[in-house]
Amino acid sequence: MIKSIKNILVFAIYFLLSMVCHAQKIATSELNGTKWTLVSPVCDYCERGMSFTMDSRTTIEKYKRLNKAFKLPLKYYLSSSIPKKFDSSQIGKNRKGNYIIQYVDDSVFWFKIVEISSTKITLLSKFGITTVYQKVK
Repeated sequence: MIKSIKNILVFAIYFLLSMVCHAQKIATSELNGTKWTLVSPVCDYCERGMSFTMDSRTTIEKYKRLNKAFKLPLKYYLSSSIPKKFDSSQIGKNRKGNYIIQYVDDSVFWFKIVEISSTKITLLSKFGITTVYQKVK
């Protein structure tokens, strides 16, 4: 009886961990030309979003009080795992992966694609922050 309960508990933990660790793969060509608006977490003083080309992920911030917009384009590529080093030869290639890999401040920065649909994308950053975007285009 105890062994049976232990097996059920181990299976349940394994199942939950696999759900948490699951990420969706997407191709670079599927991101190309898309625009997204941040819906969570909410920012009271600005509108945030992002857009993709085949080789750049651009972060967009529009500050309401200043009536100014700032764009920060960064080169990226998709990967199925988190690399130790940024491989610039992969930029612009049509790859499939569940990680958006960028080079920021002399190190690899990544976003895990937790979920993506025709209307929404959920990302988990290297720092453990989850962001949800709604598709604009």
